[in-house]
Amino acid sequence: MQKLKKRNKIYGLGVNDADYIVKSKSILGGYDVCPYYRVWENMMARVHKASKHGYSSKYDEVEIDEEWLSFMNFRQWMKSQNWENKQLDKDLMGNGKLYSAKSCVFLSPELNKALVVRNGYKQTMGVSWDTERGRWMMAISRHGKKLNKRFDDKSEAMFEYCKLRIRYIMSFMHSSTPEINSKLLDYIRPLKNYEWTYRQMLKIHRETPNEG
Repeated sequence: MQKLKKRNKIYGLGVNDADYIVKSKSILGGYDVCPYYRVWENMMARVHKASKHGYSSKYDEVEIDEEWLSFMNFRQWMKSQNWENKQLDKDLMGNGKLYSAKSCVFLSPELNKALVVRNGYKQTMGVSWDTERGRWMMAISRHGKKLNKRFDDKSEAMFEYCKLRIRYIMSFMHSSTPEINSKLLDYIRPLKNYEWTYRQMLKIHRETPNEG
């Protein structure tokens, strides 16, 4: 059996203080890795690479809670979570700048992708101008399938996108915890506000008599 050795800091940040071997060579080739350690090490890698190489603006200024710099502390927390076949997320429950027990949760890959954040902003408007066809295009991906629709009016395209995105995100709520559902409702509130505003504008337009 491989002996435990004194370890250096992982990516210059965390300490692998496990009292067991977290990574060992497999008889089938490659390595057998503790699932808790794999998640913890990947978290360290993302923060380290962003700070040292600036490879992703998404992780600029992202920090790890001091308690989680200990692998065994992180492992204890992860064991208490519903984590299998899910991904560690720091954005939904927190501000996206801290990995900690209070700001992190495990989400399904599909929900995590649905809540994608680009360049530090929530991607809420999947509407762009289709130069080739001269129309506004609404694009959304749901359950692995992409849907594109084109409109003459930008407001109509944005309304359709908001409506579909709201329905898509809410479809995850039947299998999520009340705490996650509360955050999902916060997440879609800007979309619902836009949808409501558009409906009111449309109602006023229809009720306003034509002049002339």
